[in-house]
Amino acid sequence: MKKIIAITKKWIFVTSLFSDFHVEINSKVFEHNNDWRIKEDSPYNYNVYSFDKFKTFCLRHGAKELVSEDFIIDIDLAVPGKKLMGTYTVKQITGNRLQFSGPLFMPWKMIAIRLM
Repeated sequence: MKKIIAITKKWIFVTSLFSDFHVEINSKVFEHNNDWRIKEDSPYNYNVYSFDKFKTFCLRHGAKELVSEDFIIDIDLAVPGKKLMGTYTVKQITGNRLQFSGPLFMPWKMIAIRLM
């Protein structure tokens, strides 16, 4: 991010998994075949970053403002078959949907970083 901030003139746009807590997660997911062998393209890394830490970092390195918006998925996605990794949604009582991949909650944020 330091290098991107250093060479960018106006705006940077980022989308990733961000937590609203002072918590970060670095996870490694091992997906198995039916015979419990690890799948060929596994493991997968799913990292969730602290938004406050990311914001502080960007501001310390020249950003003037960060604006973030939670990604709210507006379609229903079915749970993948065979108990494998895949994206699906769970509808809350409020009507909002939570996005998951396998057993992991996916807290996507879209972030605009203003440099001027």
